[in-house]
Amino acid sequence: STQSRSSAASDVYKRQAGANILSLLHDRDGQLWMGTLGAGLSRYSGQQLQIFGIEHGLAHQSIQSLAADQQDRLWISTSRGITICERDEFTILSDLEGSTQRLLRDSENRFWFGYLGQGMCCWDGQKIENIRLPNYPDRPPTDQIIPLVQSAEGPLFFAVDCDGGGLCLLDETGPTKTLIPYAVDLGIASRSIRCMLEDRQDGLWFGGH
Repeated sequence: STQSRSSAASDVYKRQAGANILSLLHDRDGQLWMGTLGAGLSRYSGQQLQIFGIEHGLAHQSIQSLAADQQDRLWISTSRGITICERDEFTILSDLEGSTQRLLRDSENRFWFGYLGQGMCCWDGQKIENIRLPNYPDRPPTDQIIPLVQSAEGPLFFAVDCDGGGLCLLDETGPTKTLIPYAVDLGIASRSIRCMLEDRQDGLWFGGH
C-alpha cells in the first residue's frame, strides 16, 4: 500500500540520516541498494537495513554509481575503482583502479566506465579497452567522460567534460572505438550535459546547465 511504502521510506531515511546518497539500484529481489558519499553501501530489504564498507571488501567508502549484470551481480563504482558484489561476497577488480564515476552496462553486457581525470574505458569481461577521446578545435583535450544511456537502436551516448564539452556518440565502425561529437547543430540548449533519458517513443531527453 501507499502507506506502507511511505513508512518504509521514512524508516530508511531515519537510519540513513546524514548520509549523502549518490546512487540507487532496485534489484530483481526487490531490494534497494544505496551508494553513499563516504558511508559505504546500504541494502534495504523492506524490513532490514544492512550497511557494507571497506571492512566487508569494498574498494572505498564513497560510491558513485551502481549497476547489475546478467547474473544479477552488483557492480559498484567507487573512488578507488570497481568492486563486484555477489551473494554478499565482495571482489575488487584490480585491473580497474582509479576514481570511477558513472558506469553503464550495454546490451552486449559490456561495462563502460568514466574515470575522473583519466578518460574512459570498456570492460568486456576479459579485457579493458581505453577509448579514444574526441578532439575539439576550440577546446583543450578533455579527460572526463560520463556514460549516459544506450538508445533502443543501439548507439551509446556519452557526456564529455560536463562543463561544455557536449554530447558524444560511440563509433565502433573502425579498428578502434572512438567518441565523435553528436548533435552539435540540433539546438540542444546546453553543451554541459549531466543526464540523459530515452522515452518510450524513442525520444531523447537531455539535462544540463
